[in-house]
Amino acid sequence: MRQAILSRQQTESWYWQECLQLIDYAKAAIEHAGITPIVSPVRGDRRCKTQLQRIFAYFFGGWCLFVTLICCIMGMYNKDPFTFALNAITPVVLTALGIIMSKLAECERAKESGK
Repeated sequence: MRQAILSRQQTESWYWQECLQLIDYAKAAIEHAGITPIVSPVRGDRRCKTQLQRIFAYFFGGWCLFVTLICCIMGMYNKDPFTFALNAITPVVLTALGIIMSKLAECERAKESGK
């Protein structure tokens, strides 16, 4: 198990190294062509730096959530009451199953680490 984790971390590290190298090559090619890049590649910390950025992030995240919620609710509606009930109950049941399964997996991991 430990070996699989290490190899996954090494693979991810290699992948990111390759991506960053491609970004550097692209930046060098653009500069060689005489074009000055307007922005530099994003590396490292991607958290919101200022309060204004955080406000914009929450606003647009909330807006996306609201639009998705409205579209889902509008897609649930059906004139047939049985179909409408199934459309309304299905997300609740699937969400509950997801929560239950994650709690079961957490308990299994706790038992395995305790042995």
